[in-house]
Amino acid sequence: CAEKPDCTEGVEKMFWKNKVREVSLDPSPHVHIRVIDDEDTLLTKHEKADKPFKLLNDVSLRVNTDEYFFGVTIPRGYTWNGADIPAPCWWFGSSKDNEFLIPSLVHDYLLEYKTDIFERYSFLFETPEEYRRITSLVFRELCKQAGISTLKANIAGFCVDIYQGTVNRGAWNIEQ
Repeated sequence: CAEKPDCTEGVEKMFWKNKVREVSLDPSPHVHIRVIDDEDTLLTKHEKADKPFKLLNDVSLRVNTDEYFFGVTIPRGYTWNGADIPAPCWWFGSSKDNEFLIPSLVHDYLLEYKTDIFERYSFLFETPEEYRRITSLVFRELCKQAGISTLKANIAGFCVDIYQGTVNRGAWNIEQ
């Protein structure tokens, strides 16, 4: 580590086969915080509480890896809940921290529409697990772009991937 400025370089090689080289968003996402109003219906109040963030513009996502590139458009009006960080880990960052806002937008969209995206790009992804790993890498890269340190972004990406591969494993049953 003393010879290399980035002590996390080996971590990526150990846990992820395919490296994400670039993640770009065009244009930059404009986000609105959905505030619960007294006149909202009970259903609307629950929706806003569950997914307090709303995208105000269409955003094109482009992901370049060592082996391929793919892109999707996240549509205006998409809502999400922010980063799912358990309360005991809030020392690391809370679910409402600005630095996690855009990474969680993209990651949540890639997960919510995983079946459609996986089917559209099935010629790129050999397995749902590979797609899952790429979504974790995209989250990590966007964390770095948001100003999170490389070490913290690597830990966050690794934890997201472990969570998705273990606790949330049932959600990854994508028919091939």
